[in-house]
Amino acid sequence: SVLSRIRFICQMMAKERFKVKRSCEKVIEALLEAVWDDKSPTDKRLDNFTVNIDSLDALEYGAEPYMDDMLSVIIENKNEGEKL
Repeated sequence: SVLSRIRFICQMMAKERFKVKRSCEKVIEALLEAVWDDKSPTDKRLDNFTVNIDSLDALEYGAEPYMDDMLSVIIENKNEGEKL
């Protein structure tokens, strides 16, 4: 789901497992400007053409095939006591 992809990227960033090259200015800008839609009763990213949602969608879709594998490695490392 959209929400699981968003949360995955957030988790990777929080664990310092997500990097963006400085030259990827549009992706950096999109990540910095993304906000939740405060008028939505559910968790939903604001998509009113004021922010670059397309770059975020592409980023998240690109990561989606690897999400389960990456999360399982992080959980494995956590269970083994490694610093994440």
